[in-house]
Amino acid sequence: MTRRALILGILLEVLIFVWVARAEISGNVYLIGWTLLMPAVALLVALQVANSFLRRSKRIAPLSRAELLCIYLVVSASLPVAGFGMIRFLVLNLGNTFFFSTPENKWGEMQEHLPAWMVPNDPVNAFAGFYRGYSTPPWGDWVVPIVVWSIYIALLVVAGLCFTLLIRRRWIEEERLTFPIAALPMEMTQPGGGFFRSPLLWAGFLLPFIGQSLLALNALFPSVPAFQIKAKWYPVFTSLPWSAFGSIPIGFYPLSIGLAYLVPLDVSFSCWFFFLFTRLEAVFGAMAGYSQGATSSAAARFPYAEEQSAGAWLMLGLLTLWGARAHLRRSWRSPAGIGLIVCSAGAVLFWVLAGMQLWAAVVILGLYGLYLVTGMRIRAEAGGQWIFFPLAWNPNSLMVNTLGTAGLTPATLALTPIMHAFIIEARGHPMPFHLETWKMGEQVDLKHRQMIIAFLIGLAVALPVAFATSLIEWYHSGAAVKAANYPLAKANIAYNDWRNWVNTPRTPDWAGIKGMVAGGGITVLLTFLRGRYLWWPFHPIGYAAANTIIVRAFWLCFFIAWLSKLLLLRYGGARSYRQGLHFFLGIAFGDIMTQAMWTIAGQLLGFEVYQFVS
Repeated sequence: MTRRALILGILLEVLIFVWVARAEISGNVYLIGWTLLMPAVALLVALQVANSFLRRSKRIAPLSRAELLCIYLVVSASLPVAGFGMIRFLVLNLGNTFFFSTPENKWGEMQEHLPAWMVPNDPVNAFAGFYRGYSTPPWGDWVVPIVVWSIYIALLVVAGLCFTLLIRRRWIEEERLTFPIAALPMEMTQPGGGFFRSPLLWAGFLLPFIGQSLLALNALFPSVPAFQIKAKWYPVFTSLPWSAFGSIPIGFYPLSIGLAYLVPLDVSFSCWFFFLFTRLEAVFGAMAGYSQGATSSAAARFPYAEEQSAGAWLMLGLLTLWGARAHLRRSWRSPAGIGLIVCSAGAVLFWVLAGMQLWAAVVILGLYGLYLVTGMRIRAEAGGQWIFFPLAWNPNSLMVNTLGTAGLTPATLALTPIMHAFIIEARGHPMPFHLETWKMGEQVDLKHRQMIIAFLIGLAVALPVAFATSLIEWYHSGAAVKAANYPLAKANIAYNDWRNWVNTPRTPDWAGIKGMVAGGGITVLLTFLRGRYLWWPFHPIGYAAANTIIVRAFWLCFFIAWLSKLLLLRYGGARSYRQGLHFFLGIAFGDIMTQAMWTIAGQLLGFEVYQFVS
């Protein structure tokens, strides 16, 4: 890490925040919700183009590979704080009670439990412009909540950074995990530029470039022919018991296919297999009188896919910690161990000071931490276009479903919609980028101490800039008018959950708990069998991911990549696999760059860009 790389990375980070706010809030095109961030990859390309000019001029030394990756990683680890699971959800979760409250929904009752330092001064007026648009932020009202929430987000991010330092040796040096997300930037920065000279790369690049561009043109000019690659859900069977199989999504997402090629065969196989297997469980349930036509709500939920997924995620997180227990035991007194303890305690204290019960804050944040560990593990082994927690059994719902609401105070329940902003998705947490930095450090001279300092400086700049750019765009567009509706929908879900828990006190959901225990037990069994028998084809990572959005929309992409890799290895050997690597990386690279180029063109020329993902 050099001084010029750090300064350049911070300056570019600020510019990209402006681009991201305009694209995601006003344009409804999501750039930083993916495991490979489009702006960061596009920036890496731009820097390499600039490098080619620097080499010719010979006045300024071109950026080294280590400098390029440092800039890429600092930007990648900073951008997520503005996205889903962070600021993009937080502000709307704060504002709904002040703008959308009606006598019918009774959301206004939540206001009495929110401390004044969490929300803007005069919140009713402050949020009026936020939701209606055509205004500017009242910065004086926002100073305190921006500072307060920046501190909280910093606690979450630094805790994650500390955990990656504790776990890195176990995952990187001992288990040798694949880290599919790290492959593209590493290949793009290979000395000599061999990656960009590969004909297979550009062959792969052309597929999404042509396909996605035709879709973007078709959205502007319907007469342009285009082949739809987004997932559409198709019913497979129409009569019982096979109709219980349900509809399945058929979609061809280039980025997902390209990343899945990098995944070990047993993991990619398990991802699509367990997705389909759960559907077959539903068919079996229909044969046995469960699922369709069942007489009780518990039976109708069979095979408890969400509950199985929650149990698998929790157990996988626990098994991960258990496997690393020796490292954690030796390192808990290190600066990273102490940092993790202090930041975790600070996050709990934050919610206690806000009015939440201590035990509830510990439970929810503990579950969130386990989910984060599992999400990072899935990303390190299965890649994936994005990482999602089990939605219906997110940490808030999991606590209520297992313990009920009898022991929860009104203040604790009222704070759950705010906490929901962070715990519903893992996409906004930079922790995986930190871990991938330590992985890249095996091949590039990335000093740990220098990168930690760079990450902390990047975070210190990112938080105020992310709040500022997001609020400016929201106040201009109107969160309830022209802005993207996905964050608003998530906030509404959180508020409706809270209202339901208040109106109808819950007791433990024993049927769901059994499904969750079953999911955890299956994860333990798969882990045991995989460790005992080398030929065992089923991987617990695939089982955990199969019933979340990580795989649901992309199961066919995993299947295509798995089958391609299997055939290449079987009939062409390792050489054919390596040749195919550039082709599939080209598919992922082409998808990212095509969407980035169309997004930039839309902003410069003032037209609405096609929503490529959903």
